[in-house]
Amino acid sequence: MRTTLTPERLTALDVEGRRQAAASPFVAPEAAAKSKRLIDERGWEWATSVLRRALNRGRHGYPMLKPGEIETLILAAEAEWEDLQRAAQSPDA
Repeated sequence: MRTTLTPERLTALDVEGRRQAAASPFVAPEAAAKSKRLIDERGWEWATSVLRRALNRGRHGYPMLKPGEIETLILAAEAEWEDLQRAAQSPDA
């Protein structure tokens, strides 16, 4: 499964993810756990399509993510969900 988000939207989410990550010197454990769950549920293909780069499995079976990528994955999942909700509420649906 690949993301349904446009490249422009992914770029905006990447910028926001990096901004969020720069706001704290630490990675939030709940954000790290949520990003792992997203990769498990949606798959590596989805994660690579969101981050627009190849991912290699790290020591623990998950990719080594760059600063802001945890947040970007979460933001992308939320944006896709919002798009689905908006489409379901659309009178054309």
